[in-house]
Amino acid sequence: MFRPVLRFAAKPASGKNAHVCTGLSNTTARHGQVREMCTGQFRTRSQTASKLAALAGFAGAGIIAGEIWINSKQRSDNTLTAAYLNKELQESRLGSSPEPPREPTTDADTSFRYDMSHPRRGLAIIINNKHFNPSTQMEVREGSEVDQENMSQVLMDLGFDVRVYTDLTCGQMRRVLRKVAEEDHSDSDCLLVSVMSHGYQGEQVYGVDGLVHIHRLSRYFKGENCKTLIGKPKLFIIQACQGERLMEGVTLASASVISEGNLLPVTLAPTSVNTVSNDENLRPQTQTLPSGADFLYFHSVSQGYYSWRNIRRGSWLIQAFCKVLREDGYSGLEIMQLLTKVNRQVATEFESLSPDEKFNKKKQIPCIMSMLTKELYFTQKLPPTLRTESV
Repeated sequence: MFRPVLRFAAKPASGKNAHVCTGLSNTTARHGQVREMCTGQFRTRSQTASKLAALAGFAGAGIIAGEIWINSKQRSDNTLTAAYLNKELQESRLGSSPEPPREPTTDADTSFRYDMSHPRRGLAIIINNKHFNPSTQMEVREGSEVDQENMSQVLMDLGFDVRVYTDLTCGQMRRVLRKVAEEDHSDSDCLLVSVMSHGYQGEQVYGVDGLVHIHRLSRYFKGENCKTLIGKPKLFIIQACQGERLMEGVTLASASVISEGNLLPVTLAPTSVNTVSNDENLRPQTQTLPSGADFLYFHSVSQGYYSWRNIRRGSWLIQAFCKVLREDGYSGLEIMQLLTKVNRQVATEFESLSPDEKFNKKKQIPCIMSMLTKELYFTQKLPPTLRTESV
């Protein structure tokens, strides 16, 4: 159990409800003598205990044997609780008048979170293309079966109903996903599609017979094509090269003089221009969403770069992705936090080793492209199913 403990001690006062000064200051009197002068509020011991108990109570905290302990059920609220308790104790020492505590955020406000309380987590479609037609001049993707197995297991652990397809042509890939989009997803939280294949720049991936654009595969799940997934997250995990460039590694000492915890932005987003001075007139009477909203694409690399795969342990991205979800999928981290941890693991824990100097000591960084409109947290589900299908 996560149990941050705050200990406090106060000079005992005589009597159960004896008054206690919450702040003292030193004053110099005649003959150089130092005397203490009350500058704070007078409270009885029972009043002080009641206030601390009230502060502790709003997030599942309690006072046991003179210690304030905090349950780990709601970490965000716990952090807030600990801050309030610490502030209250500091104020009692320094003598400043405490401000009234702010209303804590509760789970009742879910307007910024996706609804993950449906009966089913949803479908996870895994397409693993390992063997390719000679016309494509693409080599066998050794080690991809390890990715397939690891991905299937971790997605089942997260509650997905997993369907696995191997060695599909471009037409078969489109047909499979079109049929999935035609299914009823009303009782599902979300959808996940993982494509593992060779790739090419411009967000293209290989079927066994040629190239297909990622957006030709995801368009079936846009709002106008798949009504039962409107407003629900649609996650695409793409393990594929996006070019032939190799990413060099740099040491932290030479790359940056900024220490961890004191990071500064290095780029600025372009300023958007609004040609309408009053957007109240443009607000629709009923809420609508862009048809391309609620998609997230997680690419193993950014545009133009080579993606690495180990023939025994699988690709770098899938290794890190499965490890993070296995360890932290139910930890309460939001999806962007989880994927950022994946990014960091790939960036810091993997490096190529090759006798060919051209391919030695190279690095990789995944790329997150999000059109999500809410926060996404995974919740516990009933045991799911695994289906391996042929087309």
